[in-house]
Amino acid sequence: MRSLGFSTSLPEVSTVVAAVCMRRYEMALADVLGTNLFNVTFLVGMIERRDRTVMRMGVDSLCALVIYAGGVAVMFQLR
Repeated sequence: MRSLGFSTSLPEVSTVVAAVCMRRYEMALADVLGTNLFNVTFLVGMIERRDRTVMRMGVDSLCALVIYAGGVAVMFQLR
């Protein structure tokens, strides 16, 4: 279980290190916060898992997609 957590965190670590080397601290902070918020969404979905579906997906999966799409829309507006 530890190796799974370590291997899934490696891309975020490399992104944060690269952002800090470029002195883009806001990018490093956004990567850490964004990844953690996205993971919490999945954690809540796994706890609240039932057999309900919407468009052949669980409600938690649909919520994660909506939150992700909302984040992309916000980032698009901020550019």
